[in-house]
Amino acid sequence: MELAEGEAAAKTIGAAGGVISHPPDFSLRVPAGALSSSASLTVAPRISGPFPSEAGVVLPGTAYDISPAGLTLASPARVEIRAPESLLEVGDAVRLGIALLRPDGSIVTSTGAYDATSGLLSAPLEQLGSVAAVIELDAIDIEAGVPPTLGGGNFSGATSTVAGAASVAEVNTRYRSSCSPAVRRCFSSGLVRVWISPELRDRLGESLVIVSMSVFTDLDCVSFDGAGQPTSAVGEVTVEGTLKARLGQSVTSYGFDEHRVTGFGGVAEVTGVAITDNQMVFERISGGSNAIEFGLTRIATGELLTLRIEEEIELDNDDGSTTTGTVIMHVRLRR
Repeated sequence: MELAEGEAAAKTIGAAGGVISHPPDFSLRVPAGALSSSASLTVAPRISGPFPSEAGVVLPGTAYDISPAGLTLASPARVEIRAPESLLEVGDAVRLGIALLRPDGSIVTSTGAYDATSGLLSAPLEQLGSVAAVIELDAIDIEAGVPPTLGGGNFSGATSTVAGAASVAEVNTRYRSSCSPAVRRCFSSGLVRVWISPELRDRLGESLVIVSMSVFTDLDCVSFDGAGQPTSAVGEVTVEGTLKARLGQSVTSYGFDEHRVTGFGGVAEVTGVAITDNQMVFERISGGSNAIEFGLTRIATGELLTLRIEEEIELDNDDGSTTTGTVIMHVRLRR
């Protein structure tokens, strides 16, 4: 039964779980064990104020207040909001997500699964609060073709010889960058460019983006040889995000998490490094190949170090087979 405009739906849900809905456009499925005891939940269309635009472009009529706001669930619920394709521009379906406005005013966006036939957008929800269907602003388009080869370079312009050091620079040279949806948007910062291998493009088609990307990179070149090239370094590279693709009438998501750390054991340690053409070859590095393609670019305000980071993704096919491909990212660090 549909509710009157602005009317709230209420339901008591306990440890066994349950569903609360606001027909015909909203439902929240709470799994067993998400609540330790019974709680009275209410859902109402958000009419008391606009949903913050920092979350993205809010689709009209898709904002709801879920109470008690701030209640954290032991396991995620599944929220489902109707977002008719008639409200979307071409290509917006892969940018859809569900934003949660927390009581403290912060916003977190969950990458959603979308069915264009029914117009239903769904996503996990770990805490109650105000939610809305949004077109995510922090979306990075997958570039066509193959990524350019990085040109390597000489670090000598970034170092200086210390008197008495036998022509070996002893001044650390540190390169860093970071971005995340909550702090600095990766798509507009210019820190990241993304491509995918032909296997993934053939499997997923052309309507592709990366959303909710988060990057943290910190590489400190500790010692150098007489030519100014690094001989040891310490640091880490973390790149997380979600690849979204539209396949027919559905939008599906594939998460990735690439983490490289110098040394072993997950804690950054100083390790030897050698420069071979356009490769930085680390003596010890965890999380992937010990060789990373790089390129150095001088700019007016300093220097950019670009690293090529690859993440393998495996997709299940309808016939039971799998397709394995690579997400390729160029991540820029600034000195």
